[in-house]
Amino acid sequence: MAKKEKKREFKVICNYPLEENMDEFQDRMCFAVAKVLKEEKSPEWIQALMKALEKSIEKDNKEKSVATK
Repeated sequence: MAKKEKKREFKVICNYPLEENMDEFQDRMCFAVAKVLKEEKSPEWIQALMKALEKSIEKDNKEKSVATK
């Protein structure tokens, strides 16, 4: 019998940096999110998330290219 995943609720507070620090902030944020996902989710779940994000990015890019024509 598969172990049931319990839902955990938490709040995330994000203080955005100044524009000149945005690149470093995004790198740190991505690293932190990746670390949590790796610890909490299965590789299959992460792979599905990556595919969904790639499809979303492709869709956004197509919409932007159509809007600029």
